[in-house]
Amino acid sequence: MYLLHVSAECVPAAKAGGLADVVGALPSYLTQKGHKNQVIIPKHNTKWIATQQWQTISTSSIFMGGISHPYKIQKLASKELNYELLVVDMPSFYHRNGIYVNENQEPFRDSAERS
Repeated sequence: MYLLHVSAECVPAAKAGGLADVVGALPSYLTQKGHKNQVIIPKHNTKWIATQQWQTISTSSIFMGGISHPYKIQKLASKELNYELLVVDMPSFYHRNGIYVNENQEPFRDSAERS
């Protein structure tokens, strides 16, 4: 079976709470059971993501609110995880110091658009 896990966070790439733990563990467990797994998350500005090598597999843009937002779909180049990790590299939405909130613990003003 082929499974695609779509999430805002995943250990070890980006963690704000328990969701990241589940999304990091479940695909690994299911891979051990013989299933092909991919996880896709936003390319957040985290230390782990910044230290990895990424391969671009697709580029495009989405038009929202009169603005074109370019993005790339990238996959983790290393095989350190036993599933394929993909990220959506969209700087206008995800290159920030926080996953859901800023350094003052305030939600980002465009959270609805980022979802």
